[in-house]
Amino acid sequence: MPAETDSVSRPESRLLEGQSILSQAQGSIFGEFHKAYAKIQDGRDDFSLPKVIVVGEKNQGKSSLLENITKCRIFPRDTSQCTKMPIRLKMRQVDDVTSCSYSVTFKGQLQPAKTSQDILPLITKIMESTDELSDEEIVVEITQTATPPFEFIDLPGLRDSPAHRSEEIMWKYINEQATRTVILCVIEGISGALDDSVAFKKLHQAHQLPNTILVLTKADRVLQCEDDLSMLFLRLLGRWRGHEYLDQLAGCVAVANRKHKDTVSLVQHDEVEKRLFEDILGRAKDSMQPAFTPQELQRLKSNMSSKQLILKLEAEYNKRIVQDWIPPVRDRAVSLLTNAYSQCEQLGKRPEQVVMQDELRKLHAQVSYEKICSDVVDRAKAHLQGTASSFLPCLPAINNIARWAEAVVEFEEQLKNAVDAVMQPGLYTEVAIAAYKAVLEQDPKLRRFPGLQLQLCADTGAIQHHMKEALMFAKPDVDGMVKTALQQVYNASLPAADVQQVFSALKDSIGYCIVKYVIQYVKRKPLFVSSSFQLEEDEHTRQLRSRYTQDMKRYQDVGDAFSKIEKRWQSPPSD
Repeated sequence: MPAETDSVSRPESRLLEGQSILSQAQGSIFGEFHKAYAKIQDGRDDFSLPKVIVVGEKNQGKSSLLENITKCRIFPRDTSQCTKMPIRLKMRQVDDVTSCSYSVTFKGQLQPAKTSQDILPLITKIMESTDELSDEEIVVEITQTATPPFEFIDLPGLRDSPAHRSEEIMWKYINEQATRTVILCVIEGISGALDDSVAFKKLHQAHQLPNTILVLTKADRVLQCEDDLSMLFLRLLGRWRGHEYLDQLAGCVAVANRKHKDTVSLVQHDEVEKRLFEDILGRAKDSMQPAFTPQELQRLKSNMSSKQLILKLEAEYNKRIVQDWIPPVRDRAVSLLTNAYSQCEQLGKRPEQVVMQDELRKLHAQVSYEKICSDVVDRAKAHLQGTASSFLPCLPAINNIARWAEAVVEFEEQLKNAVDAVMQPGLYTEVAIAAYKAVLEQDPKLRRFPGLQLQLCADTGAIQHHMKEALMFAKPDVDGMVKTALQQVYNASLPAADVQQVFSALKDSIGYCIVKYVIQYVKRKPLFVSSSFQLEEDEHTRQLRSRYTQDMKRYQDVGDAFSKIEKRWQSPPSD
């Protein structure tokens, strides 16, 4: 392995600097999923990536591995400070850099950290406070911008004494739901038989191998011995004798650990590791007998380095996302899309899609003409009754024929004035307009067009026009009725009671005559609007339509994004 520098100064490892599972996921299917999911989550985050749990015997390089794939230098790695209780690292995303924060919590006591460099000393202090194994978690929370929601758990290494305690802690964590957990089982790359690993046996017993990536650590040591190098290759190729069930694993990767002296930074270690595995792979090509096939060499290459481990973790995440996350979220998006479409449909057609005459016919059909006709008769009779009340009571007292003739002339004049007033369209237009307004205000699909009401009810509108026509064509009939009535009244021998009867009949006849023409010229004639009139929705409806339309596009975009994700997952890019 290329030598690491012996410089006294220790290069700084900055938080999240370099290639990590965090940066890899952000630009992968996970990032695409969360970008799409953010369009419908409404402030909720129901989908976090599966937790990564690191298990293995003590001093196998678990903490070194975890700090390298996360690029978070917060895990104690000295043998004197081995992990004595679970460390749970929680990564959370915030939008504003001023909201970034760091904290360490143990036994309910939260200790804020000013910077990420303050985290490791806080954890080390907790570790040094006890010699006993504990299942009390140290919870490290890091909130950063552009950081996916992750959880990593570094478990205490399994040990001989007390074995049952360390195994209990491990058992507690690996029994979590499979869809929420990816397990990294850490074993030294050149250790003995796989059966010697208690961690691996426990995972096999718990049927967790499909959720497990086997990580062979300290691979840099194989260069010291040809047999160790050969053993590493066979393990990476799945030829670990006596363990045919290895094909159940989610993967097997060899990595090199960073030295505890921190003579290189985490970013520099990636380059050191890269050169190491280039050297190891060169040995596989040049000196191994029997020679490896090109396919085997490619497989070895894809199973070496922390970078390849990150890619395998990413593949596990992608599988969970496509198989477990997308189906329920797509169902939710479809439900929201259907609801937004329904709400938009309830608003009615867009103004530019409305056929004006169709809408006018619908409006016309909803108007209660029974009410209009009843009000028309009542108004006509009420106006005529005013004439009767002021003059008819005087008729019985007129006994002189000459005086009678004078009274009848006066009555005729008052009657004609009353009839002229009754034949004014405005008297009935108000009734018709009120009926149309009632429909326009009750029907939301019509109410949204305030200009339509103004257009129909204006002085030059269709209702006024049709009512004028009705009264104009009714007038000759009404004039004939008045003439006949007056001829009867001019008969001086007509008793006053008969005059009352004639007048009462005249009132009814005029009222029903007007109704007849209202039906003919108002009810039976189609409505119309000015040729220059354009339908426009009110502001409230426009805002609703805009919101529903944006919602539909957003939910459709979610479905399209998921389809692209599935296509990408089914056709991964070649190396």
